Amino acid sequence: MSQGLTDPGDVSVGILHSWYPDTCELTEHLTIYSTDEIFVGRDDSCQYQVHHPNVSNTHLRIYTVIYDEITLSDVAPLTYAQDLSSNGTRWNGYPMKGESFLLSSGDVLEIAPSIFRNSYRVTQLELGSGAHGCVQMAYQSATGQQVACKTMDLVKIRAKQEEILQSAFFTSEAGPSNAKPPLSVDERMAICYREAQILAKMSHPNIISFESAIHSPDTVYIFTELVTGGDLHSFLRYKHGAVEPTEAAFIIRQILLAVEYLHDRDIVHRDIKPENILITALEAGDRVVLSDFGSAKEVAQPIERMQTIVGTSEYCAPEVNPSNKAGYDKAVDLYSLGRVAVILMTGSMPMTTEEEYLKMELEELGIAGHFNNFLQGLLVHDATQRMNVKQALRHDWFTDLPLPVRDSLEELYQGAIQAWKPRPRSEPAIVTLNTLAFGPDFPFHTRAGWRLPSYRLF
Repeated sequence: MSQGLTDPGDVSVGILHSWYPDTCELTEHLTIYSTDEIFVGRDDSCQYQVHHPNVSNTHLRIYTVIYDEITLSDVAPLTYAQDLSSNGTRWNGYPMKGESFLLSSGDVLEIAPSIFRNSYRVTQLELGSGAHGCVQMAYQSATGQQVACKTMDLVKIRAKQEEILQSAFFTSEAGPSNAKPPLSVDERMAICYREAQILAKMSHPNIISFESAIHSPDTVYIFTELVTGGDLHSFLRYKHGAVEPTEAAFIIRQILLAVEYLHDRDIVHRDIKPENILITALEAGDRVVLSDFGSAKEVAQPIERMQTIVGTSEYCAPEVNPSNKAGYDKAVDLYSLGRVAVILMTGSMPMTTEEEYLKMELEELGIAGHFNNFLQGLLVHDATQRMNVKQALRHDWFTDLPLPVRDSLEELYQGAIQAWKPRPRSEPAIVTLNTLAFGPDFPFHTRAGWRLPSYRLF
């Protein structure tokens, strides 16, 4: 965005800026001078560019008429907005229909519909928080349907990053630091975009359902279904620490079905843990949902190796290690699931990760037979020897259940997913808020004895 050229004889007639009434954000200020002719639109030649599919290449023309330069202190320049768009512009809610409208402080020019306001309301009720933002309860404006909203506050991230960088600058004389530098705003944005794009591609009853993602200048919002039964930790507390083997098989099989769906599409979750496994209700026999795809990655090919150290240390596979230059593959998800399965059946995490002691410790925890063998197939350190997801689903622990139990589990599963609806494909995965308006209550200045109106563009 560039400002119009000015000369010493110019006077300021207004300040143009982006205003997002849904999020109360105010950005992209542009001072308008009396000799400026400002064009707003998608075209690169526009001084104020707005990239939105409903915005025309040249959408608005803003210009000023000065009747008498000598009496500016008595008669202020008059600033107009002319609608040049094909989709229309609204002045304070009224259609401009290609005409020019005289502007005054507090006017609102709407050049694109408010997607956020017409779709969602985000409440202050916080459901949880993580490395990439907090999760709040929201609801759809039209239906009242409650959803979960992961919110990433870019303003706070920028401020925190600046604070860390300044601290590093002032302490640099103390010597080099081994501390990992914080993720930049661009890096965090890339993570959010990747998560939204992955979620938008998926439709499976055991994977969190994606609703929408909205990006404003200062915030990213990712909306997903709201799962009301809590996570696996809260479920275990409700169950007083552990579950019966048949119920454990019902839950673990659903997680495996989710992982199978991901791996068949060359997507690796990379952070499977109890906090990211949700239950639709605390009663036995309900749908299990794998959530939080902030660490997920879509690999280019099934054998692609990854190097980034992500995940939660207690559940990470041994090959997710900075010293392992060979990297890792999708087998990491099965190791993490093995750790989760132990907690589900025993209520506690194994003290050891050493394979020679693991079998003994599992037996001391009361885990024997097929389930012990199942866990060892997932928790083996050599990833090439670890069960893949299809082998895990075919394991004797599931297939050797008595036939009536197997039939009842399948019937229970079909009942659990009966209310789930496949997600219709929609594009784009992320919608950028871009609307234009002129708004009130912005601090005004004085110039040559007259008030300087301030304009908001949203």
